[in-house]
Parts: sequence; C-alpha cells; structure tokens
Amino acid sequence: MSKGPACIACFVAFLAWLAHPPLVFGQVGEGATAGADASAPEPDAATDDGAPPVDTTAQPAPDGGVEGAPPEPPLVVAGPGEAEPAPGKDRGQAGQELRDAHYRVKKETDVLTLRRKRKTGVRPPDDLRAGISLAGGSVATPGIEQGWYGRLDFSALQGKRKGLFGGVIGADAGFEYWTSTEGAGGGLPMNVSFGALGPLSHFGIDLGFEFLIDNRDHDLGFGIYAPFARAKLGFDFGPVMILAESQIQYRWQWGADDYTDYRLGLSLRLLGEPPVVPPRDPQPGRNRD
Repeated sequence: MSKGPACIACFVAFLAWLAHPPLVFGQVGEGATAGADASAPEPDAATDDGAPPVDTTAQPAPDGGVEGAPPEPPLVVAGPGEAEPAPGKDRGQAGQELRDAHYRVKKETDVLTLRRKRKTGVRPPDDLRAGISLAGGSVATPGIEQGWYGRLDFSALQGKRKGLFGGVIGADAGFEYWTSTEGAGGGLPMNVSFGALGPLSHFGIDLGFEFLIDNRDHDLGFGIYAPFARAKLGFDFGPVMILAESQIQYRWQWGADDYTDYRLGLSLRLLGEPPVVPPRDPQPGRNRD
C-alpha cells in the first residue's frame, strides 16, 4: 500500500474516534457506563441567589401521606352571624370534617336566629293601660218606669301626660244589662274612646254601637248597630279611674218599636300598666366595661 491512501485512512479513523469516543466499561458492581451517566438526569443547579436546589421528588411521609405534596387547606368555621364556609368537596377525612363543621354551625346559627326572633316580639307601648271597667246607674226609658243598668267592659287606653296635660285614645267592649218593672234587656256594646288628661283628672267621649235584645212592655225586639254616645268626667290616678258618665242611645230593633233611652251612672276602671322592659343588647356576647 502506498503512503497516500494509508495517511487518508488514518486521518478518517482519527475523525471517527473524535466523533464517537470508545465506551469505558467499569468493573462489576461499580456503576454504569460513562454514556449512561451522560444520559441520566442531573440535579437542578443552584439558583442565581445561591439558594440550594429544591428536591421535588415525592417521598412517603411517616404518617402515611406523601412527603412534598401541597398541604391541605385548614378548616375554617364561621361563627354565628358570619359568612358560612362552603362545604368541602374532598372525599377524604378533611373534607368530611369540613362538611360536618359547616352543618353544625348552620344548625346552631338557625337556633340562635329562632330564639332571637322569639325574644324580639311586638312590644306594647310604654303608655298603654289595659284592664276592666265596672259601671252602673239609672236608666230612663219613655213609656215605662225608671230602671237600673249595669255594664262590664274590657278596656284599653293609650296615652300619658306630658307635664300636667295629655291625651288618650282607647277602646271598650263588654256586656250590659238593664231592668225595670215593665221590661228588661241587654246587649254587647263596643266603642272607641277619645279623652284628655289633666292633673289627676280625665275627660272623655265614647262613640260606639250595640247588638241588643229588649223586652219592653211585653214587646220583644232584636237590634244591631244601635248607636250611642257617652261622656265621662272624673279622677285618673293611673291604675285606678273613678268617673261619672252620661249616655244617650237610640235603640232601633226588629219586632218592637224603636226608642231612645238615657243613662246616668258611675264607672270604676282598674287598669294595669305593662312592665318596664330594659333595652336588649344587640350583641349579647360582647365584653362590657
């Protein structure tokens, strides 16, 4: 062989050796080849700020979880009156605990709301007085002899003095009965009241109607909405009122003749005032100084 082809063959072999270096085999048990080491992934290099690389390889944790996995969100339980957390959608133990806490807090909030509604019912006004009224006196009816009447009313008044004077409004409903040597009758009177208050005094006017049954001079009749007007004047001591009254009424009815009667008598009212309720604390759980 001439030197020219031999030199060319050596140069080609040298280039092939540079392109494909020979494999280096280690001893048994010492490790992989250099080519395998070159293909294996290398650990992450350090960051620019010098912090060590973070190993993101998931490892089993001692408690059975996965080490390196993102932690589960903490349980957040809202108190009564605050926004309620939405139930968790996880199927694990944390999700079940969150659902249980959500429904437990919701139940307690509903109970507190119901109790608060029961306690905040409609309160009566501070100036309301209610009780019973007993009245009696003389009744004069044209065509028959003088008689007597009695009345039991359930009364309510609202209003009080502002200084020495004041005004009241109210309502009455009850039963009345009258009798004479030539007849008897009774009914269910109802009326509204308007009055003025002075120093230990009361003046009022009642306007109302009555459902009635009368037997006057052996003439039985039945009437509805028989109108009447009543004036009252007397003493007002708060829970007790002593009043003189005068009443005029037109008693129209079916089965008997209509007539007008006149009454003059006294009434005793026993009225009670509502208990004074202290204002409720809108935040009963807050700390007071």
